Amino acid sequence: MQCLEGLTRVTWPCYVAGDFNAGTIDWPNLSVTCHSVDNIQLDFAINNGFTQLVKYPTRNDNILDIVLVNEPNAVFDVHVDLPFGCSDHSRVDFTVVLELALTSNIPDASTKQSKCYQWGDADYEGIGDFLASYDWDQLFCLNPTVNEMWLAFSNVMYSAIDIYVPSVSSRTHCRPGKRYYPKKLRKTISCKRCLWRKYRADHGNSLLRQRYLDAAAQCRKALHDYEIAKEMRVINSNNVGRFYKHINNRLSCHSGIGVLRNEDGTVFTNDNDKASLLNEYFCDACTCDNGQLPDFARVAPLDANLSEIIFTTDNIAKVLRHLKANSSCGPDGFPPNLLKKLAPQLSYPLSVLFNNSMSTGKIPDAWRCAIVTPIAKGGVASDVDNYRPISLTSGVCKVMERVIVKYLSDYLYEHKLISRQQHGFIRRKSTSTNLLETLNDWTLAIDNGDSITAAYIDFAKAFDSVSHQKLLHKLQGYGISGNLINWIKDFLFKRLQCTKVGDTLSQYKHLISGVIQGSCLGPLLFVIYVNDIVTLFGQDCVCKLYADDLKLYMRINSTHCASSLRPSWTSWFSGLECGSLTYLTKNVLFLELVII
Repeated sequence: MQCLEGLTRVTWPCYVAGDFNAGTIDWPNLSVTCHSVDNIQLDFAINNGFTQLVKYPTRNDNILDIVLVNEPNAVFDVHVDLPFGCSDHSRVDFTVVLELALTSNIPDASTKQSKCYQWGDADYEGIGDFLASYDWDQLFCLNPTVNEMWLAFSNVMYSAIDIYVPSVSSRTHCRPGKRYYPKKLRKTISCKRCLWRKYRADHGNSLLRQRYLDAAAQCRKALHDYEIAKEMRVINSNNVGRFYKHINNRLSCHSGIGVLRNEDGTVFTNDNDKASLLNEYFCDACTCDNGQLPDFARVAPLDANLSEIIFTTDNIAKVLRHLKANSSCGPDGFPPNLLKKLAPQLSYPLSVLFNNSMSTGKIPDAWRCAIVTPIAKGGVASDVDNYRPISLTSGVCKVMERVIVKYLSDYLYEHKLISRQQHGFIRRKSTSTNLLETLNDWTLAIDNGDSITAAYIDFAKAFDSVSHQKLLHKLQGYGISGNLINWIKDFLFKRLQCTKVGDTLSQYKHLISGVIQGSCLGPLLFVIYVNDIVTLFGQDCVCKLYADDLKLYMRINSTHCASSLRPSWTSWFSGLECGSLTYLTKNVLFLELVII
């Protein structure tokens, strides 16, 4: 045992297998039935973090042939089989994972995935059986912290994916601008080109000419059938995003982000420089907090409080079953369709992981990373100001966020803490309800002989400039406390993001403010952040909110003068230093409706 202890003091996974003749060790309970030399073997396994994987007797009723490993994810499919040859010991078969998929706290955004998984051909039933037979309790006992739990869970998932999901090398990916066809179609095109070369060398050969014309017709038909089948796959996928991507590729002659210019007029043409420029611009939208908390009294009833959320296998399985199967894969490499199809097998390990994360108020470091896709808003395409960021975050983290959003929304609706004037990210509310209520109010005013003065306010970079400290201060006023507010704090702080242009990723940068666009919890947190803005105006002024868009309007009659409203509203928005939106820049548009 001393020899083994010296050999196994290394930083990589170690395997110890053989006939230990340790028949008195009760491996499930880690105890010895009688005092013997087996105590030394058991102490070696416990003190050095080894796990014994053989569960069934290998000779008579005793487990004598054992497999010890200090990295449980490195060995799977352990079973006892018939003896080999004339041996009186059963054979122990197991599979060793030679390459473990490991993650780090801050991933290297410049590295590219070496494999491209073919999820359409995956054996989801095999993955489900693999995960259902795994001992999650033992795995999580050996990895008690949230980071260790996530790393261990990810390694098990990566191992199952490598076994049951076919893959191709990323080097075989199509280059932008070049079209790749199936082997049979490529052969038809090559045959046509070969006949053309022969016919060009001998124009007088009528036989070669006819053979070339027949090959050209066959090639056209094959290409037409291929395009028809490709479009039918797009239609049958029931994926709106994939449909519009296909249409845009047909209507436009370019793809990706075009040439960009910075403030100095420098032109950026390659994807790496464009990704770095956009990521720098998106991160510069963050604002530094001044450390001053606004006066915000508690708005929740004294008996209203939400301090913790319990994650059960039922509420997690419900979220998993309702995931959009065609959504994009997050930085963790787990597509939503995989999580959806494995809902029965993943609900229990995820419940353990989520409850540990909630009770400690910590999230895995890998969940802080986001890959940003720049979306053009309109205007000059070379100006970085005309792009907005959409973050692609961990799919497993989104599952936890959805459960939190459900309970947090129910709590806010139950105690009527969300303003009725907010129509964005709210159940049974939309732009339609916002416009219908406004149209009704304006129609009644004009029918009564009054006119309307309205102001449309756009808060620029609203989501990116939310102060974390002020948001947490307001959450406490809404009765959010305990482990839940600690979890939200850890969810918001120390976040990292990189920007993707083409197949290139920029370096990761830290974010000091804002809620994540593209997450599930971010929109609800922003609604809470701006919820009290409707209380800053008088009763005669009506506010209509849709996320960060604010519309104010007031009836103008003999008791109200329109000329006095515009200066007061303009001065209010030019020197806004109260309420939620202390740091948000403003654009105000005034509109007057009068009776003609």
